[in-house]
Amino acid sequence: MSYCFQITNGKLNLVNGKPVKLTKESKLSQEIVKIIITPIGANTLYSWYGSLLESAAPGVLFDPEFINSQLKNYIISSLTNLQKLQSEQIKYQNVHPNELLGAINFVNINQNITDSRFLKIEIGVTTKAGNRITAPTLTLQR
Repeated sequence: MSYCFQITNGKLNLVNGKPVKLTKESKLSQEIVKIIITPIGANTLYSWYGSLLESAAPGVLFDPEFINSQLKNYIISSLTNLQKLQSEQIKYQNVHPNELLGAINFVNINQNITDSRFLKIEIGVTTKAGNRITAPTLTLQR
């Protein structure tokens, strides 16, 4: 089984001085968030890893429906890249089916009612084991 370490607010989460390991659905949730919030090209070894989400929120001058459509496309593209990465990973590692992205169920993008500069992004997926999970909600400022 594979694992990753838990990251909270950009920092490694430690308990008794040891990093917290994530497996199964919690690992997949963190991987989804990680690929979406990483600007594409930020990882010099894997320049394709990440998303264009950060650069795609130009402000209030553009049609909100157009922007939301673009953001959804960027997210889906990143998640598709994550699936390809996982397909390679399972060739060399034992990975639990609950850690693998099987299908993208929804990508919802909603504007904050109080402050229209903020977007709330919700992502739901199904694991290869058939379990439905919702990744932690992301907030993006335009």
